[in-house]
Amino acid sequence: MQIATLLGTAYAASVGGVGTLIGTPPNAVLATQLNAILGYEIGFVDWLLIDLPIVVTLPLVWYLLTFRLYPPEIDDVSDARRQAREYLREEGPPSPRGRRVAYIFAATATLWVLGGLDPFVQQLGVLPTPWFNTLLGTDGGATVLGVAGH
Repeated sequence: MQIATLLGTAYAASVGGVGTLIGTPPNAVLATQLNAILGYEIGFVDWLLIDLPIVVTLPLVWYLLTFRLYPPEIDDVSDARRQAREYLREEGPPSPRGRRVAYIFAATATLWVLGGLDPFVQQLGVLPTPWFNTLLGTDGGATVLGVAGH
């Protein structure tokens, strides 16, 4: 099981690195260069759709590593399951800090997929132009999503 875990971790890190636009710095560099040189803009969801066939191989690799190439030497894991349930019961429900971390992570992942708050804030017009430009990374003369001046 140790070999399967080691190989699986390395493979998952590689696939995870190319699986999302923010998985590794070269992905962002490529997206920026595609935009700068070819005028082709690729967003978070576009990147996911392109790399989905690669990411789908993860369950296949897990199956091959754990059931075909390096199967576990023990069949009964009931003691481990019992210990895990006991540990979770002792821990209790997540603390307010733990819930806060989960909410922040969910919001961050949602904003990655949506591409940020630009479209929503811009449509609502709730922020003055200087605030909008400072918070969302534009300068006074730049256009954001094709709309000049806010």
